Amino acid sequence: MSQQEYPEALKEAIKAIKYADENIARDYFNKGVCETCLDMFKEALDDFDIALNLDPMLIDAYLLKGKTAYIYGDMNTAFECYQQMVTLCGNDFSIHIHAGNLLIISGAFQEAINAFDLANELKETELAHYQKAKVRFT
Repeated sequence: MSQQEYPEALKEAIKAIKYADENIARDYFNKGVCETCLDMFKEALDDFDIALNLDPMLIDAYLLKGKTAYIYGDMNTAFECYQQMVTLCGNDFSIHIHAGNLLIISGAFQEAINAFDLANELKETELAHYQKAKVRFT
């Protein structure tokens, strides 16, 4: 995956799942990442679900599932993923920035501003201020 050879990486991820003694969340996560990069969004969402069923604390899976769902056009699932991330990692400012970005895209501008404000309360960053300014400009 790090060399962006996603078809080959997907084959290896499938083998990792096949030959593992037990189901491992990270294996399904990696498969989902490859599938997302190959525009196999439905398959990726299914694999992220499996990963999260195996390890509900796998925050990266919520993030990538949310991004994949957004690309796939499933805003409800994308928003649910970010809500779950906020629930699990509410003290992480970057989670609120991701949530704010999703809210901008979905047209929920005041909610996006609130998310960026919360991010800045946790850790003031240029990005949160910049995104908030973009909302105010639109």
